[in-house]
Amino acid sequence: MTPVALYSDPDTVHAIIGGDFNCQVGTWFYNAFASCAAENRFQLSDVKRLVNASTFWSDDGTRSSWIDHFLCSHSVDDLISTVQVLDQFITSDHKPLMMQFSNVYAYLTPCQKKNVTVGSFAHD
Repeated sequence: MTPVALYSDPDTVHAIIGGDFNCQVGTWFYNAFASCAAENRFQLSDVKRLVNASTFWSDDGTRSSWIDHFLCSHSVDDLISTVQVLDQFITSDHKPLMMQFSNVYAYLTPCQKKNVTVGSFAHD
């Protein structure tokens, strides 16, 4: 079954989809995954910013792969300042991916800005 769309709301402007997609860069399944993302106007945000990352390690520590990814709409991708694999955390056989954003406050409407806390600064 070929997915028709990753999301069904045509008014969705800002979206982040992240997780274990079980597709390693350079494999056939990854190519299908990348095509599906492009057809649905998503950026492969981690792939754009990382090189030779490993997000999965086998239990014996001898094999690794990059199978966890972030898909972001263009509007969200433009706000990403960094993406990194948190290698220091050992929570499972997967390492967490982290995205950091910059200049998010500038994109909020006046109504949204009223109750937003950015970092440790509250904006009224």
